[in-house]
Amino acid sequence: MLAVALLGQGRVDQACALVDEALEATTNLGSALLLEHLHHVNVLLGPHLHRVTGVSDTAARLSEAIRDRTWIATAAVVHEVSATS
Repeated sequence: MLAVALLGQGRVDQACALVDEALEATTNLGSALLLEHLHHVNVLLGPHLHRVTGVSDTAARLSEAIRDRTWIATAAVVHEVSATS
């Protein structure tokens, strides 16, 4: 994810803007790969929470999205299993 690269370069504001765009564009997606990327970005945002304005808002939206999308992914697996039974 580009946000990881931006965070690595110290471009935290740009990374947060990109994360917000990505969350909006992937609202109904909950794949394991997407959740893995979201978790990774969430961890990388941690050190910036109290040092950069706006990071806490992005981190809160990201945490909420992870919770919501985990349900989507879980529901998809349950549906898939019940459809094959």
